[in-house]
Amino acid sequence: MPWALATVVALVVVVMAANNARRLPWINKMRRLRSGNLRADWMAPDHVVQKVEKHYLTAVEWLQDSPILSWAQQWRVAPDLLAGPYLRRFQHLLLRQRSDRPSPVYGVLRADHALEVRGFSEDGRRCWLIDHQFDRRMATYDVRTHERIVTQDLGD
Repeated sequence: MPWALATVVALVVVVMAANNARRLPWINKMRRLRSGNLRADWMAPDHVVQKVEKHYLTAVEWLQDSPILSWAQQWRVAPDLLAGPYLRRFQHLLLRQRSDRPSPVYGVLRADHALEVRGFSEDGRRCWLIDHQFDRRMATYDVRTHERIVTQDLGD
């Protein structure tokens, strides 16, 4: 009987540890917004929001700079910065670029960003990030020399 009790206690401790390992350290600091809705809208602590914004801007900057990287570098780094359908689309384009005749030019979209992060899921692992872009411009470069050929103003 004491062994059965010790086994049950050990099992409970293991299950609790496994559940806490999957939880984010800041999950208890999330706050609920607009509680009148049927579905809760959650907001993470400010340091988490800043981290989301920083990661997004890092990915955007890498995407702007990636055309001058080798195919292998782009393939290797993409999973560190992109996920889900965005990663699959990027990899699809890379594979197509490798099999097609190379283009003599590449374009880079640059913009100033005003980010809005909100709508965290209850588990804190997903959120909405809205990128209000302004002063957008598309620069077209020569693949061989990386010299700018033309810049087009796209507005806000």
